[in-house]
Amino acid sequence: MAAFAMLIPLAVTSADKLRRKLGPRRWKRLHQLIYLIAPMGVVHYYLLVKADHRPPLVYGVIVLALLAYRFANRMLDQKKAAERKAAKAAKAQGARA
Repeated sequence: MAAFAMLIPLAVTSADKLRRKLGPRRWKRLHQLIYLIAPMGVVHYYLLVKADHRPPLVYGVIVLALLAYRFANRMLDQKKAAERKAAKAAKAQGARA
């Protein structure tokens, strides 16, 4: 029920007009709730199934793989940003010398 309740603000703010009103930073922050909601859905499905737990486990593996991909992608983006910043600082330092 908590995951469903957290989906409501995501659905409401998905409209373009509300997205612009919130601003990109707050909209993105709000929509990061999905990283909490998706595993909650898998746990709910697992607890719901009484006999064969393989399907919820498959969904869990899929969600875990997608979240791992997003995490790795984010780490690479941060690494590239840090490298660009260091290169820009080195270039500015070389221009001063």
